[in-house]
Amino acid sequence: MRRLVKQLSFLFLVLVGIMSSLLLSAQRNLIFYPEKLAQNYQYQFKTSFKELNFIPENDVQINTLWFKKETPKGVIFYFHGNAGSLSSWGHIGDMLSVYNYDVLIWDYRGYGKSTGEVTEENIFSDSEFIYKELSKIYSEDRIILYGRSIGSGPASFLASKFKPKALILETPFYNLIELAKIHLPLVPSFLLQFKFENNLYIKNYQGPIFIIHGTDDEIIPIAQSEKLFKNLTTVKSFIRVEGGHHNDLENQREHREFLDKILL
Repeated sequence: MRRLVKQLSFLFLVLVGIMSSLLLSAQRNLIFYPEKLAQNYQYQFKTSFKELNFIPENDVQINTLWFKKETPKGVIFYFHGNAGSLSSWGHIGDMLSVYNYDVLIWDYRGYGKSTGEVTEENIFSDSEFIYKELSKIYSEDRIILYGRSIGSGPASFLASKFKPKALILETPFYNLIELAKIHLPLVPSFLLQFKFENNLYIKNYQGPIFIIHGTDDEIIPIAQSEKLFKNLTTVKSFIRVEGGHHNDLENQREHREFLDKILL
């Protein structure tokens, strides 16, 4: 009987291991939708920029766009969403540089011209590497972190590790475990490999936090931001865009006024 129990226990562990491995791959495909670009791809945007590559470790290249002003007030370090590449996200540089800030936007590993495998750990370590490079040029009181959607994860993580001037979060989530309960209710939490625990990171940041979210967001419900905002103890501001969805906030008047209030 004991032998049978041991065999069944071993079989169960093997099955859990296989499920975890399969689910890890499935999770990555559900969360990240990278667009790959040829290394000779030529970006084109209205605002002048430089293309910079960071090398956080051997055989890994992180491709970035640096929109530069003559006498900038500082720099906005921007973390884009989970789909596309800098070819589609670079317009953010046009939008933000009008506030006379330099803007640095980057592609996560496996996105655009960036190489390597995208994982939560790699996104965090690469963002920290780039932040340290930026801090050689800009003092921390001139660095603003701006995270959109999945980008709210690394932006919040960096805010917990350093002392940037401000943290801007657009359509953020409380953490990915909570969000998964909405979209993947049948998957046990212990099998989820990606966490992006924004709720824990922002507890360690004492600077101002600005959040904007659409009331009709179909991907990350506004309740996620509301829960995140409720637990903040620092200077904070929350803008609800009535009728706003996940991917159309830039077209809303409230979004422009939100940025004007922070960046002008």
